[in-house]
Amino acid sequence: MSTVATSSRPYDIVVWGATGFTGALVVEYLTNNAAANGIKFAVGGRNKAKLQQVLDRVAARTGISESADIIIADSNDQDSLDKMVAQAKVVITTVGPYAKYGEKLVSACVRIKTDYVDLTGEPQFVRAMAEKYHDLAVKNNVLIVNSCGFDSIPSDLGTFIIADYFAAMGLKTKSVKYSLVGLSGGISGGTIGSAIEIMSTVPRKELIALGQNANYSVPESKEIVRAKPVIMDFDKDFNAWQTIGVMELPTSATCTGFQYTESMRCSNYFAALITTIAISAGFFFIWFPITRWIIGKVLPPGSGPSDAAIKKGRFTVHLVGQSHFSDAGEQVKAKAVVKGISDPGYGETAKMISESALCLALQRAQIGTSATGRFKSVTGGVATPASTMGMLLVERLRKAGMTFEVKSL
Repeated sequence: MSTVATSSRPYDIVVWGATGFTGALVVEYLTNNAAANGIKFAVGGRNKAKLQQVLDRVAARTGISESADIIIADSNDQDSLDKMVAQAKVVITTVGPYAKYGEKLVSACVRIKTDYVDLTGEPQFVRAMAEKYHDLAVKNNVLIVNSCGFDSIPSDLGTFIIADYFAAMGLKTKSVKYSLVGLSGGISGGTIGSAIEIMSTVPRKELIALGQNANYSVPESKEIVRAKPVIMDFDKDFNAWQTIGVMELPTSATCTGFQYTESMRCSNYFAALITTIAISAGFFFIWFPITRWIIGKVLPPGSGPSDAAIKKGRFTVHLVGQSHFSDAGEQVKAKAVVKGISDPGYGETAKMISESALCLALQRAQIGTSATGRFKSVTGGVATPASTMGMLLVERLRKAGMTFEVKSL
């Protein structure tokens, strides 16, 4: 996307989904950081009264009286979405399930040349958008950046800083293992809603196939080999018992010479055993409609924890990477640590997607340059936070309080 082509647009960012719980947190984050970043943003939705209520609450909470503008649009009305998208450099959408509500917005962004960020964890949506819009997005130099929340950014950027660390030594990355070491916080009602949508609408065989294809966001990639997932094991690199990573099934795979797996740390063997059984039972029961209905009632989309709970939340992720052998026979291991300082599914997710949008709005001209790291970043297409923004986003998140560290083992 040309920065010249969008410089005359009235807004740097439009937030779509501001009346939802996470959307309102995004509005608050941008309000707190708008002046420091010199940006102007708007909120979009169907109901002007509800949008105004969100803005009034944010003004009361932040003490900042200058309010964002309101744009009225409807997710089922392509013309209204087109008009909204045409007013911004970047669109943030927190409206899920994305497979149900997301495509018209993606279509508008690709055609009108507006960058896009979302929070999706729906592999079938990412795959479908890549198949339909990737080539046109590349042609139009538009970035459609999926999965900019806790579900993906710690693993995506954590893996990236390990690969960048190896690249500085002239080494290529062979494998990365992810372990969720600590987590304090709630599960987003929107995340639950997306999971229910996946289980309700995607045939089981298709979902398994998506899980086996780690490169579903890059349709032209063919070299896919299934990696062995972690079920329950003692990992010497992490020096702890590991159990199933919640996102393990769709992400543990090997492609183009690189292997990635996810797991979750447990304090001892018995804790690992109990957790493995519990997670396995959860995966089993969520296949049934009655169970999904009950879960949806307990954690409906738009719900969330109290302010105090969000502030008390934390997460810690450890990643261990191993390089390929160099020509001199050298092989290196490195460990990365990623930490967040509030509830991962709410406070940190609002931070991650907001900083992703701010990066695209303010530093777009640097994407595709060495500022993103030692790998050539993507400047157009359906892509990930690391492959587009790389070190630019890492540095923004560090300044916002997150930890990204890497060192040799």
